[in-house]
Amino acid sequence: MPQRLNMKKGRSLRTDFILALCLTTVVALAITLFVNYFFVYSKNMAALEKSSETKVAKAVETLKQPLWLYDVSFVNIYAEILATDSSLVHVSIYDERGRPLAAITNQERPEPGRDIKWSLERSIQLKNREVGRLVMEFTNADIRTLTREMMFSNTVIMLIILFSVLAITWILMTRQILSPLKIMEKNFHRISAGDYSKRAPLEKNNELTRISEEFNTMVRQVQLREEKIRESEVKYRNLVESSSDIIFKTDTGGDLVFINRNFSQWTGFNPDGFIGKPFSILFSKESPSMDITTFRQNLVPGNPILWELALVKNNGGTIPIELSISVQLDLNNRPVGTTGIARDITERKTLESKLQQSQKMEAIGTFAGGIAHDFNNIIGGILGYAEMIEMFDAKEDNKLKSRIDHVLKGTHRARDLIEQILTFSRHSDQKQRPLSLGPLIRDGLKFLRASIPSTIEIRETISGRPCAVWANETAIHQILMNLCSNAADAMKASGGTLTVTLGEERPATEPTLSDMGPDHVVTLTVSDTGEGIDTNIRERIFDPFFTTKGTGDGTGMGLSVVHGIVKELNGTITVKSNPGKGSSFKVSLPGSDHGLEDENKSEPPALVPAGKGRILFIDDEKELVSFSMEILEQTGYKVVGTTSSVHARNLFLKDPMQFDLVVTDQTMPNITGFDLAMEFLRKRPDLPIILCTGFSMPDLEKQALASGIRAFAKKPLGARQLVDLVGQMV
Repeated sequence: MPQRLNMKKGRSLRTDFILALCLTTVVALAITLFVNYFFVYSKNMAALEKSSETKVAKAVETLKQPLWLYDVSFVNIYAEILATDSSLVHVSIYDERGRPLAAITNQERPEPGRDIKWSLERSIQLKNREVGRLVMEFTNADIRTLTREMMFSNTVIMLIILFSVLAITWILMTRQILSPLKIMEKNFHRISAGDYSKRAPLEKNNELTRISEEFNTMVRQVQLREEKIRESEVKYRNLVESSSDIIFKTDTGGDLVFINRNFSQWTGFNPDGFIGKPFSILFSKESPSMDITTFRQNLVPGNPILWELALVKNNGGTIPIELSISVQLDLNNRPVGTTGIARDITERKTLESKLQQSQKMEAIGTFAGGIAHDFNNIIGGILGYAEMIEMFDAKEDNKLKSRIDHVLKGTHRARDLIEQILTFSRHSDQKQRPLSLGPLIRDGLKFLRASIPSTIEIRETISGRPCAVWANETAIHQILMNLCSNAADAMKASGGTLTVTLGEERPATEPTLSDMGPDHVVTLTVSDTGEGIDTNIRERIFDPFFTTKGTGDGTGMGLSVVHGIVKELNGTITVKSNPGKGSSFKVSLPGSDHGLEDENKSEPPALVPAGKGRILFIDDEKELVSFSMEILEQTGYKVVGTTSSVHARNLFLKDPMQFDLVVTDQTMPNITGFDLAMEFLRKRPDLPIILCTGFSMPDLEKQALASGIRAFAKKPLGARQLVDLVGQMV
């Protein structure tokens, strides 16, 4: 039997409505009267004040001539006429010496009580001379009387309207609200007594009908509530058990009261053995402190706790997880426990590790780019002075010429190494061209011999054909170096044989290259007799950062870089390996004979052309400035060199016509070479300018040439290259 509430009988809805309506009517009437009185009174007062100003101004104009003629009779008559105004209390007229000529008080105006009085005094002048003075005193008595009469009539009208509305509202409320409510009250009383078969029907279709229908629906829902609660509990348990995360619940003390079955699948433990114990025992002791004191201190509603912890497995291993704990509240917003959700973040941790490694590589690349830039300047000086010796000092000395040739070869190798470093650091994009791979492979193997242990024999089989591909030297060197280094590592423990084979094949032997277009492919094969590659990891060897070496022995980027380069060159790479018998990597690239230059053909150095003209040379490296000045002066030019772009600008601005050519480095302190060139061209648009840089900057080159700069040169510049470039400009 439902329990009935013991409620005291109070005022009826009808009584409350009448009292509220009366109170509302009185307040509305009072506010309306006050606002109406205020606006009517204010409007009438403003009109009276304006009328008073007008009357005074008119009286001043009328009295000018009589006061000039000193016509006292007219003045008195006019004063009496003014005094007949109902708003006027008193009028006084004085001559130019202040003597009163007329003073009349309105006798019909009663003695003011709460009326407002004010005086207006005006000087009367004629022909720029004061002939008298007028004082008029006004009152608002008529305004107050008129306002009261209007307010009385308005009050009567409003009372009639309000009482009419009150009567009509009472009739309508009784028929439309109070009677239906009485019917609903009787039916609700029966339902509250436990008779759920009773309903509260109403004939009219209005808000009360809908309220009655909603109440009837509520009664039906109460009968189904218990069954729905049971269904909800089953759905909740199924949802928790089907989740891919570990979900657990604790009481307010941190002791476990529930763990879903994922806990057993992840760890191998039986969850029942942990019920009633602190949830912190689920995690590794090396995890952050999670004792009960810390848990209770962080038990704040609306503020979930988030930890990264290690979940302990029954075999002693751990699983990295992200744990989120939130407070659970009852209907009174009091904490009754917590819910914890543990998510496996093994994959995320792996990706974070790879990202950190990638950032390290990027930092190394940036550092390498800075070193390469400085090394470029050093090589530039060595290359320049070596070429000067070759050009001017070694013509008749064969022994010296041979030694200089070795120096030049070394500097050219260093320059190529800088190109590789700049490419690695993403400061340079090397252009592709037809290359014969034979000489490149031979030079690369000579370089590798010094870095590979003597226990490893290097064998090379290089075809006598051109073996030409469309590529650049740096890409081929990277492919060869990475594959050979990888092979040498596989034989480091017991030694072996490293075999490098270069040749040409028809596309039929490489079906995956059939869509590349050329009539032949060039193949580079690097084989070793090492321990081979396990079949379980063979599919992952080209993945970035994948390595089987220990920490500190490798980055896992070598084969990934090779794969990327080969793909960029429209080629393929395949691997064959047998555990214990070695591995063989085969790179296939589209062959090309178009525009192939004979790299072995050597031409005698051309004679150094003589020149004349005045050149301004700007570079922040003193050695480059010194070498460039010497070689250019040696060939007949007059050169002014400086390491400061600010000093160069000052020299030029003194006399813009004194130089026939400007050669400037791009990377300069204070003012870049491009900005300096633009400033020079604004002063002298026809000035030839050569802009030099150690980096490959296609966008800057296009912008420079479009802005009027004559040439864009890549550093380091040799002596002959510098002389030839200057000779073209001057």
